[in-house]
Amino acid sequence: MTLNALGTAIREDLLSQDGVQMHHLARRSSSVFSAGAPASHVYFLQSGIVKIEKGISGNRELLLTVVSEGEIFGEQGIVGEGAFNVSARVLVPGIAYSIPSDRFQQFCARRPEVWTTLVHYLLQRKEEFERKVEHLCHSDVRQRIVYYLEELSRRSSASDVDGSVIHISQNELASLVGATRETTSTTLNALARQGLIGLSHRLVTVPSIDLLRDSVAASKAKAASTPQV
Repeated sequence: MTLNALGTAIREDLLSQDGVQMHHLARRSSSVFSAGAPASHVYFLQSGIVKIEKGISGNRELLLTVVSEGEIFGEQGIVGEGAFNVSARVLVPGIAYSIPSDRFQQFCARRPEVWTTLVHYLLQRKEEFERKVEHLCHSDVRQRIVYYLEELSRRSSASDVDGSVIHISQNELASLVGATRETTSTTLNALARQGLIGLSHRLVTVPSIDLLRDSVAASKAKAASTPQV
């Protein structure tokens, strides 16, 4: 079973079950669940995009990842014990379903192939976090920004005549790439001047992800060929 097949199975076999609730995620940055809340439900994103954050020092939030339509989040709720150690907030409005832990476990018992898919999905999340750490250690801000713009572009279904439309603020992108707001803004403006991206309020437009990726490759090649003083 693929991740797409898992989403289809959840829609067909689980969302109509007693206790499953629909949530209209109508307002950007509104809370889906907060850290410390009982992990008694698993969430399924029918549409929209949700950001997963973790509190760090100074009352700040670190943006860990984003969840797109057809994916589950709040995986701690699979077991149905303890409390969430992350928060989930709306990035792009849509619809989510909260599924009681026991209902989700019963669904998995009826569809044993679901467990294998869930393991693969959780491993992908783990690898994603490992890549984030690797980028923080070995990539400059420009490379990290391009990496995540490509990832967000792949996840987003929004587009117009100018390319892929990514709903994210500069503060949110700075948190995602592990850079300051000022450095992120300077780098984005430089990319915009080159025509590689477009910027507007809480939006980044990518006309061509291939050109954006090629710009990073060229930048790395130039840096590698520059003699070190």
